[in-house]
Amino acid sequence: MNDIPRAVITGRRVAMAGLIIAMVLTVLAVVMLIALWATRPVVV
Repeated sequence: MNDIPRAVITGRRVAMAGLIIAMVLTVLAVVMLIALWATRPVVV
């Protein structure tokens, strides 16, 4: 009854990990952009 191949489970785990990593990288990029924008030299 164990018809589910391990490749499918591994693929789902990799997909979830990739999605989480992509989300974290996106958040970090946004935070860096906001930090750079907030600390930009103010030209009067």
